[in-house]
Amino acid sequence: MTVEALLPVIWLIGGTSEAPMLVRKLIELNYRLVVTTTTSEGANLLRSHDVKVQIGALNRDGMEDLITEEGIQLVVDASHPYATLVSENAMAVCARLDLPYIRFERPELDLPTDPLIRQVSTMEAAANLAFELGSTVFTTIGVKDLAVFVQKRDILRNGGQENIRLIAKVLPALSSIQTCQDLGLELKDVFAMYGTVSTSFYQEIIREYKIDVMISKESGETGGVLEKIEACLALEKPLIIVSRPKLQYLELVSSLVDLEDKLEKVGAKCQK
Repeated sequence: MTVEALLPVIWLIGGTSEAPMLVRKLIELNYRLVVTTTTSEGANLLRSHDVKVQIGALNRDGMEDLITEEGIQLVVDASHPYATLVSENAMAVCARLDLPYIRFERPELDLPTDPLIRQVSTMEAAANLAFELGSTVFTTIGVKDLAVFVQKRDILRNGGQENIRLIAKVLPALSSIQTCQDLGLELKDVFAMYGTVSTSFYQEIIREYKIDVMISKESGETGGVLEKIEACLALEKPLIIVSRPKLQYLELVSSLVDLEDKLEKVGAKCQK
């Protein structure tokens, strides 16, 4: 029997830029993998790897079906830190089926102590504060929570503040751009780009579009938060950071070394 046959089959829940790195590491360790991601963009990052990739969101029933059909024995959850429903469902399904669950999450940043860096716990709080601090707001949170900011913009405009402007950085996907249009954003107010960008690029956006306030999730170093902080501090513009939702994960690791160690311990149990 081969080493691979002795190792558990892993379901890797993708959703962040760490997914390709995790896939490479798990393949290096000879694990058999099934990877899921909610977007075609996420799947494209994994095309060069010899793994099965499934695109689309799964509810609890869909998760159970996948686990049964693919013979999954262990789940590694690397979904986005703000995709709490995915993690909650995955943990519930693992508990129901008595499967090991490991959460891989990028470390949180130690934010600088500066009056320009403001941290809030909800998108609603971010929207309220943003338009108190300035009239041109730049969001870098994607489209999922964009409606909260559009609604606040429209309330202020309907109240007579016609100079209020909302600009959004979103993924370069047709669905994202369509969502922006459906919400009432003009295409001139949409930046469609993939991944993180440099500090200087953010500075140019702030200058060119006369941005008063920037909004970000606390998505860690690999999520580009440092570049946003540096750009805003350099140009003395407020940056509002929405804190990560707090979940009680069954098992949590934040590095490849810790993941490998946890897999060895959990994998040994799977083989018994």
